[in-house]
Amino acid sequence: MVDVFDKDGNELGFVTLSENQMAALTDGEIVVSFHTPQLMRPTLGDHSGRFTLRDDAGRIVCEEPEELKRYLDLAVRVIKLSNKEQDA
Repeated sequence: MVDVFDKDGNELGFVTLSENQMAALTDGEIVVSFHTPQLMRPTLGDHSGRFTLRDDAGRIVCEEPEELKRYLDLAVRVIKLSNKEQDA
């Protein structure tokens, strides 16, 4: 997991990136696309979006902080629903 910041240096949250994504990030920037898993759409709704991450002198900066916040919110909701279904 890596810390992600906005352009002003404010921490936005943590994001898990693969080794390939980290390697690509050191060469410039990456675009992360997300969507609600298909089987969870009836419960969570159909959400999608994308955000850009770039390496700014060792600090990971998000160009679209509102999209990152939507992604993090969706990720938490997916985890909670998955845990709820496992407990059932």
